[in-house]
Amino acid sequence: MICRIWRGRTAHDNVDAYPSIAFGEDIQFTTLMLFDGLDAICAFMGKDRAVSHVAAAAPAVLAHVDERATHHGALNRRLQISTPPIQL
Repeated sequence: MICRIWRGRTAHDNVDAYPSIAFGEDIQFTTLMLFDGLDAICAFMGKDRAVSHVAAAAPAVLAHVDERATHHGALNRRLQISTPPIQL
């Protein structure tokens, strides 16, 4: 399993366009996509699998986007159960 990661930022006025978190003056969001392997990523993106996939309408509301995505092996796909924070 491979996780493809892509990040971008948008102005506060455009926050409803993307799920995000506050990051200074802008809102930052991260897109994680899971693929079964590099062949699946190539089928989705073409020969240059690291180029960012940005919807045609997105640049109108984005202040910044990563030009390249990164790919990482996903070692554990099990459901994580939320637990109360540990008291130190």
